[in-house]
Amino acid sequence: MPPSHDRVVALSGGYYFGQLERLVRDLQPLFAVEGEDEVRIDLTRLVFIGPTAMALLLAAVNRVGLSCPVVIDAPHNPLTARYFWRSDFVKHFVETDEEESFDRKSPKGFRPCAHFTTDAECTSVARDMSNALLERVPKSDSIARAGITRPSSS
Repeated sequence: MPPSHDRVVALSGGYYFGQLERLVRDLQPLFAVEGEDEVRIDLTRLVFIGPTAMALLLAAVNRVGLSCPVVIDAPHNPLTARYFWRSDFVKHFVETDEEESFDRKSPKGFRPCAHFTTDAECTSVARDMSNALLERVPKSDSIARAGITRPSSS
């Protein structure tokens, strides 16, 4: 049985950093979901989503996924769809037999989505995020670099 209209959340257009409030409004129906019926998230008309917006979308999908099945319709825009692949969003939420159509390179400042549940995994992801920030900060900016790194214990 297909999900009822109120169990479908559709995102469209672009979600840049300055548009997080619009994303929160658009995702609002997800926060009221209860029960075991399937929820569908329609991303077919999504043309852009920034990293912060994607993190918010992941958090919302994870929260809903604790109480009911979530089905995600992938973006039709090829660049957006590829970004979902590269960020590993697809691996966590979209069931597909498709192979990646690109070569993965060593990340520089970019990190794919990480799923973690244990304290050790959380620590590992936090370290990796700090490393991603350090990769983007000029080596000459010692103040910014000191703010990202933890002083070593002597």
